[in-house]
Amino acid sequence: MSVEYENMNVEKWVNLEDIADYLSVSQDTIRTWIKEGKLPVYRAGKRYKFKISEVDEWIREGKIKNGDAVMKGADKAHGDKRN
Repeated sequence: MSVEYENMNVEKWVNLEDIADYLSVSQDTIRTWIKEGKLPVYRAGKRYKFKISEVDEWIREGKIKNGDAVMKGADKAHGDKRN
C-alpha cells in the first residue's frame, strides 16, 4: 500500500461476524435485519460488508426496534458512560 493511501484514514470494511460481535447480537439477527432492509449493508459478491460509522449512525437515528440491548452493547464497546 502506498503512503498516501495509508494517510487518507480510509474506513475499513467489516464482515457479518464482526458487526454481530460489535452489536452484541447473533449473526442470525444481523441476517434478519438485512433481509428486512433495516441495516445499512453492501454486497461484495456473496459476502456482506458493513461500515461501522454507518451502523453507528443507524443506531443513533433509532432505526432499530429492540435497540436498548444493542444500544447499550454499542455504548459499552465505545466506552460510553451514559447508561
